[in-house]
Amino acid sequence: RGAGALALSGAGGAAEARLKEEVRVFKERVGEAEAEREGAEEERERLQHRLIDSEEKCTRLSAEVRRMGEALRGVEARMEHVSMEQSVLLEMEARNRRWTEPSSPSLT
Repeated sequence: RGAGALALSGAGGAAEARLKEEVRVFKERVGEAEAEREGAEEERERLQHRLIDSEEKCTRLSAEVRRMGEALRGVEARMEHVSMEQSVLLEMEARNRRWTEPSSPSLT
């Protein structure tokens, strides 16, 4: 082989080395991107599980709030009934006192 052929093979070797380095860097970047994608998928799955858990918790709490509201309405109704009974009893006690007091105008 002549000097020209030797120079071409040297230039070709350098180009081949550059291409191999570019391929190596590209594969490294692809690996990094793949790892990042996998990490993002894991994060997405974790967030989906948290969302599902949060929705279930929200449903449970909404049901509890409804039950508590119903219980509150029941307690308020009983309080109103007790208040009416108390008013009747106070009125009856007041009438009894008027009838049993010696200076009661209804006894004279």
